Amino acid sequence: MRLWASLLSAIVLSTLSTRTFGLGPSPSFPPPPGGIIIGRVIDANTGKGIGGALVTLSLVSDVPALEPANSPDRTVVTTADGEYGFRNLGPARYAISATKRGYLAGGLGARRPGGRRQLLVLADGEKSTASPITLWKQAAISGIVTDEAGAPIVGARVRALRRTPPRGREFGGESSGMTDGSGRYRIGELPPGDYLVLVSSISNKGSLVYPVTFYGSPNLPELATIVTVAPGDDRTGVKFQLTPASGLRLRGIVQGPSGPAAGVAVTLRWPDLELFPFDLEIATTVSGPDGAFSFNALSGGTYVLRAAERPRPINPIRLPAVGSSTSTLLGSTTIVVNHRDIDDFVLQLRPGARVSGCITFENAVTPQPGPIASTSVWLDRVDDRASEPSNLDRFGQFTTAGLPPGRYRVRVGVIPVGWMFKSAMFEGRDVADEPFELESEDVHGVVVTFSTQGTRLSGVIRSERGQPDPETSVLIYPAIPSMWTPTTSLFRMRSTRPSTTGAYTVTSLPAGEYYVVAVPEEQSANWQDPKRLAKLALHAARVRIVDGEAHVQDLRTVRDR
Repeated sequence: MRLWASLLSAIVLSTLSTRTFGLGPSPSFPPPPGGIIIGRVIDANTGKGIGGALVTLSLVSDVPALEPANSPDRTVVTTADGEYGFRNLGPARYAISATKRGYLAGGLGARRPGGRRQLLVLADGEKSTASPITLWKQAAISGIVTDEAGAPIVGARVRALRRTPPRGREFGGESSGMTDGSGRYRIGELPPGDYLVLVSSISNKGSLVYPVTFYGSPNLPELATIVTVAPGDDRTGVKFQLTPASGLRLRGIVQGPSGPAAGVAVTLRWPDLELFPFDLEIATTVSGPDGAFSFNALSGGTYVLRAAERPRPINPIRLPAVGSSTSTLLGSTTIVVNHRDIDDFVLQLRPGARVSGCITFENAVTPQPGPIASTSVWLDRVDDRASEPSNLDRFGQFTTAGLPPGRYRVRVGVIPVGWMFKSAMFEGRDVADEPFELESEDVHGVVVTFSTQGTRLSGVIRSERGQPDPETSVLIYPAIPSMWTPTTSLFRMRSTRPSTTGAYTVTSLPAGEYYVVAVPEEQSANWQDPKRLAKLALHAARVRIVDGEAHVQDLRTVRDR
C-alpha cells in the first residue's frame, strides 16, 4: 500500500534529522514510540475509498469517558483513495472514528449505521493495518406543504420524528426543516429508520389557523403513514395539504396563590405520551395583566393545558413584593374541546414539589470539592422523558426547582475521576433504578453515593470453533426480568464491543446479578427488547458483580437461528 511507503520514508527522515554531527557528545533522547496504524475509509454502497474524511484517533483508558491529559485526540484527513495513517504511537488501546459531510459518522468495527465501534489494541512498536471504516450516506425526506386551496404555505415547520426502539410506536429523535417560498421543504442528514412526519401548528394573531397535521392521516397520528428511509435514500413526494381549524375557542384565567397570574406562558400540547416521549406543542399564548388567556380556532379534541411561572431573580436591594412567589408555580390539566366554546376555564397554579439531597463519597471523611464540581445530579421524568437539573453547591447539597407531579428517577452527570457511581438511595430503595412518585409534597433526603470500590468485568469472546471473535457485541443486563424496562439505569443495561483481539472490558457496573452474552454485531440492534432479552438469557452466562472485585467471564458467540 502506498501509504505504508510514505510512512516508512517519513520515519527514516525523522530519524536522520535527529542525528547531530560535529565535535562533542550527542544529547541522549529516548526514541519516539514506533507504533503505526494505517487504514482506509470506504463507502458502504460502493466499497470505494472516501477522500477528504476526517479520521480521529483516541487513546482509551479503563475509566469510561476519561482521556489521559497528555494524550489528546489526533486527527488526519484521508487521501483521495480514502487512506489514512498515524505514527509514533505507544502500546495502548485506541478508538478510531471517521466523519465526512453527507455521511453518518462511523468508526472502526461498526458494521451498521449507529453501530458501536471496537478498540484496536496496539503492541509496543507494532505496525497494524486496521480493518476498513465504513460510512453510510445520510438520508433525506422532502415534499411540499399547501393550504386547503392548493396554494403553497411559506415558513411552515415540518418535523421528522424517528422511531426509537424498542418502545414500539414511540418517537423520539427529531429533525426538522422549514418550507421555502414555493412551499417546499427538505429534511436532510437523517439516519436510516422509520419516521413520523408532521407539520407543526400555524397560528396568526392568537388564532390557530392550521392544527398539527400528520402525513397520511392528518388528525390521527396512530394511523399516520410511516416513512421508512435506508442509508442514502432521498425520499421525495411527502406532501401535506392543510385544513383550517374548526374555530372553537378556549378562554380562561391563570390563577396563582395570590390571584390572577400575569405574563405566564400557557401551552396546549398533544396528550398521547405513549406515542411521543416528549411534549408535542400545538399552540402557545401568554396570560394578560388580568391573568386571562385565549386560544381561538381550535379543532375539537382532547388537549393537555399547561402553564409554569418561574421565580423572578430577587433584587438584593429591593425586597420581593408582598405575595410574590420564590418557588416555581405549575398548572396542568387535560381538557376536552368539543362542539362548543369554553369561556370560563380556570387553570390553577400550585407550587411545584422540590427534590433535595446530598452527594457522599464512600470512605471519604469530607466531601471532595474537585469531584463535586465535576458532576451534576438530574431528575428524569419517566412519564415524558423530560430531564430537570438540580442546583449543586460546593458541599454536595443539591435541590431542584419545583417539579410537576410524575414518576422520576435520579441520574448523575460525568463520573468524577477515580470514582464510580454506586447508588441514589431514598427511603430504602435505589431511585436510579426504581422511579419514585413525586406528588405535591417536597422530597428530602436523596443520597447519591460514589465509591472507590470499582468493579470490572472482562473476558475473551470466542467463536464456535474456539477462535477469538472480535466481530461481536457484548450485552450486559440484570438477571431480574422485571428490570428489563426503559426506566432501568443505563449503568445496568450496557453493551460494548470487544477489541480487535476479541477481549472485552466493562467497568463501573453496580453490584448485582447480570446476564452476559455475546452476539454478532449486526444482530445487536434493538437488543433491549424484553422478548429478545428473554431469548438471549437461555444462552447467556450469569455473573455476580461484587463491589471492589474483578470478574472474568469468557463467552461463546450466540447466533440467532
